[in-house]
Amino acid sequence: MHALLSEKKPPPFFAQNAFWPIRHGFFGLCGGISDSQHAVLQASCPNVDSDQSRSTTPNQHDRCAVIKTVASTSLSALNFTGMAWLSNQKHTNRVLVLPRDQRLVLQPADALITNDPHAIIGIITADCAPILIYDRVAKVIAAIHAGWRGAVSGVIEETITRMYALGATMPNLHATIGPMIRSESYQVSNDFLQTVQGSSDWSIVPMVRTAGDSIFFDLPLYIHKRLESLVSKTDDVKIDTFSRTDFFSHRRATHSQQQAPRARIKDFQEWQGGDQVAEMQHILHPEKETIGPLAQCSANHSAERPGGNCPNSHGRNISWISLTARIDFPF
Repeated sequence: MHALLSEKKPPPFFAQNAFWPIRHGFFGLCGGISDSQHAVLQASCPNVDSDQSRSTTPNQHDRCAVIKTVASTSLSALNFTGMAWLSNQKHTNRVLVLPRDQRLVLQPADALITNDPHAIIGIITADCAPILIYDRVAKVIAAIHAGWRGAVSGVIEETITRMYALGATMPNLHATIGPMIRSESYQVSNDFLQTVQGSSDWSIVPMVRTAGDSIFFDLPLYIHKRLESLVSKTDDVKIDTFSRTDFFSHRRATHSQQQAPRARIKDFQEWQGGDQVAEMQHILHPEKETIGPLAQCSANHSAERPGGNCPNSHGRNISWISLTARIDFPF
């Protein structure tokens, strides 16, 4: 796998909170391993099946090879060599505390929490919100995958409640919202608004904008609202995955004839399920032998697939957070 990494390529681009002294980052498509002009940091493949079993199939080999490569590349960019974790995301409000819930990591969950100083936790998104949360005093961190389904079902509140149980306190909790779809790009229906309003204790009118017959929803503002009484501060990198071509966007890929040929849209949607990650979440160790299902993945499976490394192809953004100190922290 290391042979696939090119020393000539710059490290992957990632956004981060400049004021956090810990290693973290929101990675998009730049900094992949391809030698072509489109070197994308793929976090998934569009044309593999979502195997329901845990048996290793050729498709599962391909998927694992891609995830392993992306994890290694992005973790190397953060200079992290400890244990890395990804959750099995299904748009739920389920939260795992690691390493305590290690045996449950392959079960559906959309948020991870740890106070292990040697671990890094991550989530994979396309248009949903990656939220990283840090308590600088209690030394507790969380990574949340929050699409609108997860947000209205309470994944944010459940995560922070579990962080409180580990000693975190509201005055010391700080959240950062990563690259996600923004209001100018997020067109929705009236049914969507009714569903979200029915699950909210306050009016969502400030988050709704109309333009002619079109309705747009400000999901980042909605997430800010759900965070405001739970954390002392919320920052936002203010990156729109739909309009920024250096980050993946499910909506952009599936709504553009040029970016996603219609012949492939149906198969991709069936596999991807919106912003849902299929059965590909595993325990990763970037430098040593991989633990768990990824140990079965062949390093001979390249992350490069026909059309798979074009910036317009389907993919994922990956976000990481660790309590390990940043080596480049200026303060």
